[in-house]
Amino acid sequence: MNFLGKKGETIVAKYLLKKGYKILEKNYRLPFGEIDIIAKDKNEIVFVEVKSASQKIFSPQEKLSSQKIKKILKVAQAYLLKFYPNFPWRIDLICLIQKDKKVFSLIHFKRAVKGNLK
Repeated sequence: MNFLGKKGETIVAKYLLKKGYKILEKNYRLPFGEIDIIAKDKNEIVFVEVKSASQKIFSPQEKLSSQKIKKILKVAQAYLLKFYPNFPWRIDLICLIQKDKKVFSLIHFKRAVKGNLK
């Protein structure tokens, strides 16, 4: 885990709260994976992956491997089946751009992962 670690997730949670999201879970873990933040944005469940980088990100694909995406989808499916069956959902990526151990930018990629849970 890089220097931001939990601090980065706290920064992102505060950002989401300011945007009107409701935080449902932080670090939601199952034996097969973890989701950093699960939130509700109006009537949509949002699974948020938090990443940090030392330079500008041009696309979400630069920060999410296919293996990581599969894990997120698997955990998201289990969460939805247990708590919010038939609820609209999406996966967002939020990148914290760092310089000299300080965050100087936050980029929010809504619907960063396209997939379906069937």
